[in-house]
Amino acid sequence: MHIPIAAAASIQQAVPLVITFIGAIWLGEQVGWRRYTAIIIGFIGVLLIVRPGADSFNVYVMFSVAGVMFLVLRDLSTRQFSADVSSLFVALVGSLLVTVSSGVLSLFETWQPLTWPLMAGLAAAAGFIFFGYLCGVMTMRVGEIAFVSPFRYTVLIWAALLGYLVFDEVPDNYMLLGGLVIAMAGVYSFTGSPVWQQSPEGLCN
Repeated sequence: MHIPIAAAASIQQAVPLVITFIGAIWLGEQVGWRRYTAIIIGFIGVLLIVRPGADSFNVYVMFSVAGVMFLVLRDLSTRQFSADVSSLFVALVGSLLVTVSSGVLSLFETWQPLTWPLMAGLAAAAGFIFFGYLCGVMTMRVGEIAFVSPFRYTVLIWAALLGYLVFDEVPDNYMLLGGLVIAMAGVYSFTGSPVWQQSPEGLCN
C-alpha cells in the first residue's frame, strides 16, 4: 500500500540468500566461498533498493525487510517437519494463519463495500495463494534449499509487470539495479550448489 510492489518484491528476493546462509549454519548444508560471496552481493542489492537515508526510505520499507526474516523462518521451519506430516495440512494451516492475522489487522482498517467482481477476485487470490503454499511446502521438504530458492526470482518479473499494469508504477533505476543485483547473486549462488554440479542424470533423480 505504501511502497511500489516491485520494490517490496525485490527486497523479498533476498530470502533465498538468507536461507542459504542460515541453512549452512542451522542445517549444516554445504556452502562454499562462491555462495558466501553471492550472499554479500545480494545484500548490497537490497541496500540499493532500501537506500537508508534517502528520501524514498521509510518505515514501510523496513516492514518488507522484516518480512524477509519471517519468510526465512517459515521455510526453514517447514524443512524440519516430520515426513509423517502431510504437506496439504501444512499448507492449510499456513493459509488459515494468514487469514486469521489478516482478519485481526482488518479491524484497524477502513472497510469498503465489496462488489461481486471484487469478491470473485478475492476468491481467486485465495485459491492461488493456497496452491502456492502447497507447492512451496512440498518443494522445501524434498529439495536442496540452495537449489530450490532461486526459482523465487521469477516473482520480480510478475511484480514489475503487475505494478505497471495495475498500479501504474514504474520502477526507478536504483530499484531495477538492486533487483538485478539480487537476482544475479541468487543465480550465482545457485550455480555453486552441489545439486547444480551433478550430472544431468543426477539432477533428474
